[in-house]
Amino acid sequence: MTERLKQIDFSSLKEEHGLTSFYFITPLFDNQGLHITELIFGLRILPNTKLFAEQKLKDAIKTLLLPEYINAEITLFLNAESEVDSIMDWSIRPYAYGHGGNIILDSIHEKEGVVIVTLVGSCGNCPGALGTLRNGVEVLLKQYLPWVVRIEATNLPRESDLDAYW
Repeated sequence: MTERLKQIDFSSLKEEHGLTSFYFITPLFDNQGLHITELIFGLRILPNTKLFAEQKLKDAIKTLLLPEYINAEITLFLNAESEVDSIMDWSIRPYAYGHGGNIILDSIHEKEGVVIVTLVGSCGNCPGALGTLRNGVEVLLKQYLPWVVRIEATNLPRESDLDAYW
């Protein structure tokens, strides 16, 4: 199903609604994994564009969707912070909570593609935190958000700093 959705051409929506980007992030499935219950899109509005009409854009998206997606709820994110927080809420934070920790979004430098977080609780003291950040969190964010280049943590050493210990 996901591949069929990715094949839909949304370029006319970009032009008509003055969006600088418009991309499919992921579908969320119900318990049986059979039906899409929500579609998530990332988008950016051009500066000096008229007031954003979210419902109008959602209706326009539905006109392009295949029949199996018509009843899905559509979620649109207007900025990088809401995109990253949403992805962390449904994919990363439950894992961190399960280990007695959390990951907090500190800031985003979108032009550089850098997401800066702080690991708290047991995650902040975990010896494997840097590996999890690189091989888990960063990989996941890059998979869903095409603008992400890397993730950094305020309370972990940078990889270049680790060279001094070897």
